[in-house]
Amino acid sequence: PLLAELFLWRITFNLTAVLSDLLGVPKISSVLKSADTVISVLIGIILLTAAMFIISLGVVLSAGVAK
Repeated sequence: PLLAELFLWRITFNLTAVLSDLLGVPKISSVLKSADTVISVLIGIILLTAAMFIISLGVVLSAGVAK
């Protein structure tokens, strides 16, 4: 659910940035695009952490079976 919520936030930020561009408010659009970048980095960190957890769990489980 966390990643789905973050993707929904990204969609929301992108839509509101486009809307603010259409309404002629470039400063708000810039802030929204920056927030989208932050959410994108956060998604990357979460995915990397999950991948490292899965890999380390696999190593630990395979080491436990080898005994």
